[in-house]
Amino acid sequence: MTNLVPIHIDKDTGELVARPTSTGTPLAQGHLHTQTTPATVWVINHGRNTDQVLVQVYDINREVVIPNVIRVFNLTTVRVEFLSPQDGFAHLVFFKV
Repeated sequence: MTNLVPIHIDKDTGELVARPTSTGTPLAQGHLHTQTTPATVWVINHGRNTDQVLVQVYDINREVVIPNVIRVFNLTTVRVEFLSPQDGFAHLVFFKV
C-alpha cells in the first residue's frame, strides 16, 4: 500500500487540489497569488479559514524568492514581507491535519 495522493491543477481556478481516490475529499488545496505591482508587503487574502498553509514565493522569472518574513496574519490572510519591493507569484498550499 502506498501513501501517494494524486494532485491536479483545476483548469478553471488555477488552484492545486489533492484528493484521495477512495473518498474524493480534498486533503490539500492551493491558491495562486499574482503580485503585478512591486511591493515590500504582499497581503494575500485566500479565504480558506485555516492557518495550516505553506507559502512558496517566485519572482516574475519564476525563480524562488526568499521573503524576509511570511506571517499567517489570520485564518484568511497571509502577509509576505520583503526588504525591497518585489513582484511575482506566491503559491499557497492548504492542508488538513
